[in-house]
Amino acid sequence: MNGVFGYGLNNRQQMNRAFGVLLFSLTISLLLGEWALRTFYPTRSPLYEFDERMLYRLTPGTRKLFIHHPLNGGARVWVRINSEGFRGDELRKDASAVRIAVYGDSFIMGEFSRLPDTFAKQLEQELFSRSGRSVEVINAGVVGYGPDQAYLRMKDELPSLKPRLIVLALFADNDLGDLLRNKRFRLTPEGALMTNPFVLADTLLTEFRRARWPLLVKMVLRQLRRFRPEEQAHTPEAYRLLREREYNELVVDGDNIVRSLQEDTYDADVALDPNGPSATYKVRLLQALLAQVGATAREAGVPVVVLVIPSPIDVCDGYSIQVDPERHPVYRRDTLTTLMTQAARDAGLPHLNLYETFRANSPDDLYFRHGDDHWNTLGQHLAARTMAEFISAMQLLDEGHAP
Repeated sequence: MNGVFGYGLNNRQQMNRAFGVLLFSLTISLLLGEWALRTFYPTRSPLYEFDERMLYRLTPGTRKLFIHHPLNGGARVWVRINSEGFRGDELRKDASAVRIAVYGDSFIMGEFSRLPDTFAKQLEQELFSRSGRSVEVINAGVVGYGPDQAYLRMKDELPSLKPRLIVLALFADNDLGDLLRNKRFRLTPEGALMTNPFVLADTLLTEFRRARWPLLVKMVLRQLRRFRPEEQAHTPEAYRLLREREYNELVVDGDNIVRSLQEDTYDADVALDPNGPSATYKVRLLQALLAQVGATAREAGVPVVVLVIPSPIDVCDGYSIQVDPERHPVYRRDTLTTLMTQAARDAGLPHLNLYETFRANSPDDLYFRHGDDHWNTLGQHLAARTMAEFISAMQLLDEGHAP
C-alpha cells in the first residue's frame, strides 16, 4: 500500500514539475514576444492617454508605426512623440530661433508622412529659405482633434512655449462636426460660448484602459474586430443623417455623453444644407470659439492665423466620394471653406483659405486615396509654401507686429 501511494505521489510531483517548466517557458515566450513587438513593431503602442480637458492627448515619449494602404504605396512611417508631447524631435533650446506653434488635427500631426515631409517641417524650411533666420515650427497637431481641443491645448501651452506666431489649422471636412461630437462647448441662448459639462462614455474609458494592455492581447482583439460587419455607409446622404443626429443629440436633447473621439466624417449637413439648423449652429459655435482663440492669443501678445484646408470631397474632381449636384442643387464646392473663412473673419483673425490654391494646382494629385483623405507630400508642400508667402506678406513674424 505504501508503495502504491509512494508511486502516485512521485508521479504527481513529476507532473507538477513538468507543468511548472511549461508555464515558465510560456511566460518567458510571451514576455519575449511582447518585448519584440514593442521594440520592432510598436503599431499599437499607447500613443494616446485620457485628458480631462481635451478628452485625450499624445503620450510623451511614445512612438508608432504607420503603414499606408498598399494602393497608396504601402510605405511605413515611424512616428515619434517627444518628451513634451509633440511629434518630432525635442524642442530647441536656442532662444534666438523664431518659434511658431501649429495646432490642428491629423493633417498637422501628419502621421502618414515622414517628419521632413510634414506641413510643419516644410513651413519651417520655407520660412528659413525666405528670411535666412532660424525658425522652429512646433508640430502641435493631434489625430482626431477638433478646433475646441486645439484651442484648449494652445491655451495651456502658450505660457511655456512663448511662440512668436500661432497657426490654427481647420479641416473643412469634419472640424465643424468635431465641435458637436466632443461636447466640450456649446452656445448659450444669447449665442455666447460656454463650457459644456461633458461625460466620457464607459466604452471610451475602457478603450483607454485597453491601450495599456499587452500588445499580443491587443493584436488578437484587433483581428477579431476585423470580422465585424461594416456599420457605416460612405455617402454624403448617410453622412448628413449622422451629422444631424449629433446636432439633435447635443443641442435638442441635451445629451452630454461623449461617445466618439476619432470617428470623423464629412460635414454633409453643412455642405448640403448650409441654412439648416444643424449647419447654422455649427458655424456660430465655430465663430464664438475662434473669437475666444483670438482673445486668448491677444492676452498673451501672440498673433494667430487661421489656415483653412479644403476637403478632397469638395476640391478634387475624381475623389471616391462625391456630391451629386443634381440631387443637391444647393451644394457648392467651396461652401465649407467659405463658411470657415467667414467665421475667422468675424472673429477678427487673419486667415488663409487654400481652396482656390488647391483647385488651381491639380487637386487630385494633392491627396491620398483609398480611404485616406489626408493631403500627401505635394499637398503639404503647396500649403507650406502658400502659408510662408502669407506670413511674409502680412509681416506676422516682425517684432512690432500687433496680434
